[in-house]
Amino acid sequence: MQRIDRTERQITAIFDGDEHVFPAEDLVDLSLGYALTCHRAQGSEADYVIVALPPSRLPDPSLLYTAVTRARQQAVIVGQPKTMQEALQRPYADERRMVGYSWTSSANSEA
Repeated sequence: MQRIDRTERQITAIFDGDEHVFPAEDLVDLSLGYALTCHRAQGSEADYVIVALPPSRLPDPSLLYTAVTRARQQAVIVGQPKTMQEALQRPYADERRMVGYSWTSSANSEA
């Protein structure tokens, strides 16, 4: 949203670089919307989910799976196809995580 003009009773927003003015009569059907990270929404569902996928080195297949499976009816991914392709080709986050533990077999730990 760019600005709210209480005198003129209108809202001005910018979409893809273009300015759009919404007069009061067009605002009757507006309702609040909320945004959550996909991890915050883990365990929750919504009928419709919009997944914002900006270019980043962070998204991986597990993040996309978590985001998309929050939707009961429809999930829409907004972003460049290349960004999704790169995310799906990355190793899963748990495979990249370095926690500093070393695993030993139970035979070695009993000695």
